[in-house]
Amino acid sequence: LRLLARYFPSADEKTSTMLMNYLLQESLGFGKIEILLKDEFLEEIVVNSSKEPVWVYHKTHGWLKTNITIPTESRIRHYSTMIGRDVGKEITNLQPLMDAHLVSGDRVNATLNPISTKGNTITIRKFASDPWTITKFLNNNTIGYEAAALIWLAIENELSVIVSGGTGSGKTTFLNALTFFIPPSARIISIED
Repeated sequence: LRLLARYFPSADEKTSTMLMNYLLQESLGFGKIEILLKDEFLEEIVVNSSKEPVWVYHKTHGWLKTNITIPTESRIRHYSTMIGRDVGKEITNLQPLMDAHLVSGDRVNATLNPISTKGNTITIRKFASDPWTITKFLNNNTIGYEAAALIWLAIENELSVIVSGGTGSGKTTFLNALTFFIPPSARIISIED
């Protein structure tokens, strides 16, 4: 407020509020990406470079190109650095790949040029605020009753279960739904590449 009063003394309250919001968004947040992070219908947010718009994956409409662009490669790098700093990770020219998560728990993958040939990238995989359960899978005919019962019995009797599939096919979502079958006394070890 002191800086705004010094450099923009004649600014009205509306202008001052807009400038404060802009400074906070750009310095402490992720700029216009913040708007996308708040949208519950978006599952994925992808920044491929400063030369093309941000892409999103919508639950109903699939992949969509937005009207949001990140102005420079250094701004994309700044966002990646902020994400890493919040969780104790670092992205540098010596370590140009970073797997991290936002404070909200959403997964983030970031890369720096020249690992990504078109520019710096950020991919944010958002987790649903209302997570999937095995009941929802059954109601949507994603899994049959017999298959759900078989998996339940396998987990209850400590048998191994492998969940595999392509990128974005729902492996993590399905595993999260299966965790309800794990007895409260069981110990869980997660190993991920």
